[in-house]
Amino acid sequence: MKALRYLGPGRLVIDDVPAPTLSSGDALVSIGACGLCATDVKTYRRGHPRIVPGAVLGHEMAGTIVALAGVANGDNRPGTKWRVGDRVAVPPYLPCGVCEVCLSKRPTLCPHLMEIRPEPGGFAEMVRVPGPIVEHGLVRLPDHVEFAVGTLVEPLACVVHGFDVLNLGRGDSLLVLGDGPMGQLHIELGRLYGASPIVLVGATDARLAFARPRADIVLDARVDDITDRVRRATGVGAAGVAVCVGSSASVATGLALVKPGGVVNVFAGMPAGGPAPVDLGRIHYDEVSLLGTFGSGPADFSLAAGLIADDRVDLSPFITARTTLERAIDAFESAVNYEGIKTVVVFDDRSSRVT
Repeated sequence: MKALRYLGPGRLVIDDVPAPTLSSGDALVSIGACGLCATDVKTYRRGHPRIVPGAVLGHEMAGTIVALAGVANGDNRPGTKWRVGDRVAVPPYLPCGVCEVCLSKRPTLCPHLMEIRPEPGGFAEMVRVPGPIVEHGLVRLPDHVEFAVGTLVEPLACVVHGFDVLNLGRGDSLLVLGDGPMGQLHIELGRLYGASPIVLVGATDARLAFARPRADIVLDARVDDITDRVRRATGVGAAGVAVCVGSSASVATGLALVKPGGVVNVFAGMPAGGPAPVDLGRIHYDEVSLLGTFGSGPADFSLAAGLIADDRVDLSPFITARTTLERAIDAFESAVNYEGIKTVVVFDDRSSRVT
């Protein structure tokens, strides 16, 4: 089967790789679409400590179950709710569910989080979904949700997890720092949850334009007086700040613009061990909380899928580019230049037959 393989920084290739082999309990999913994530782009640009050359990238996956290990003729396997032909969104990992942090409902801190993963990766024609993910992670996509939109379940789940720590009530103000796809998804979820006003700060013309119909206030960090505009909009500062750009300077900005008693969530990935200017006076005297979130757990993934399936959020406008696997390398180059909001690699329809 065809797959997009990462060979090292700046090096991608479309290659033939072996089709996955199933073990008991596994499912084989024919990929309908896979989203291009910022992590994929960063890996392509400069490498990633957890992604080795030769790996197949892609973890925002949606597709069709074409085989269940031990199942013939599309019948249910005992103990599973799934059938051959079901349309699903596939999570990129699964916590163990039995360790101390999992039992304390902190699944994204599970030390085994990355041990159970679909193989080889979403930018392949088919993936093997391990049995534990089949039973505890897969979510159903209704027929009216196209696969391209289904790829957004995973990033939306990460935002759902981020909102857990922001702890915003209806009418609380939200400041989003960063105009990329994740920042834009914060606007969408903030609107659904009743945040007001929602202020987004960014620095990319097309993405600022995309945000204007969605946020209450959109500010250009290159020309606007951010401090003055945010304080005029929120009074004493934003109740919640989502830092969706990976720079320590943005964390400092968030701390400066959050209100007393508010929360700053470091949502974006940050360089490990890097210095960060932190106003400890604000944390102490103003009782500001500086927190962080990473990834999502199964409950977040299920909730995100439900929001999309029930049309409570319309994420179809987020898909600003579609491409084929054969042209995916060009899509990486476009993403490096911050073009569009979300690019999705769309595969041919292979609904039931495995070759």
